Amino acid sequence: MARPGPGPEKTAEAARETAYRLLKRREHSRAELATKLLLRGYEEDVVTRVVRELTARRELSDERFAEFRAKARLARGYGPSAVVADLRARGIGREAAEVCVSRSMEDVPEREAARKALARTGWGRGERTPEARRRAHAHLDRRGFSPGLIRQILKPGPEEENE
Repeated sequence: MARPGPGPEKTAEAARETAYRLLKRREHSRAELATKLLLRGYEEDVVTRVVRELTARRELSDERFAEFRAKARLARGYGPSAVVADLRARGIGREAAEVCVSRSMEDVPEREAARKALARTGWGRGERTPEARRRAHAHLDRRGFSPGLIRQILKPGPEEENE
């Protein structure tokens, strides 16, 4: 005789425990947590209920996740458009992502983030050839910085213009 499967409460409890383990490691967006629980085989209605409960208890917050993620990405040398795209990919709406990135930019100005990203390319330590400038421009572009800011930062200095 087959043993009965776990009841819905036991399944919800197991999903809740899994969610807590995931949240213990780092913040997650609602969509991210739901996806991870679904991939672990929990029923969709159980996942929906657990995510709703955690959100109601403020143990899960898209705003808190977005703020944390945006500050971390900006501090690591990513530009605002790359950070917005990253947040969108993790289930945060466009408007909420843009607002969060704007607020986070007060702590980490875009120019500072771009200079950090540029330092990783070796720009400034060697020759500033057109090829090096092109590579630095491409790097900053991939990191999500605006073309205008990239041009300002990579603008040749007086000593370079005389060469």
